[in-house]
Amino acid sequence: MALIDNSKKIQKILYSSNETEQPIPSDMPLEGRQALAREWRNKELDKTDWIAAIPDHGSYDDYMTYRTNLRDWPSTDGFPDTKPTL
Repeated sequence: MALIDNSKKIQKILYSSNETEQPIPSDMPLEGRQALAREWRNKELDKTDWIAAIPDHGSYDDYMTYRTNLRDWPSTDGFPDTKPTL
């Protein structure tokens, strides 16, 4: 568990960890922010794996687009600061 000095500025972008949103310090090096973003992305892909087996689900296309956006995210200009959304 990492403690964050409250006197430091933090980014408004949050990544979930064990169902709790954790802020990423704005002074964290880019490589660290990217690693946390990839970890969050991988968890999101794991959480949405189930939908791939249910093509007649009402939100199937939305989930498939979201999953594609998650996979492509590291190669976009917004990475790691702008998360894909469902």
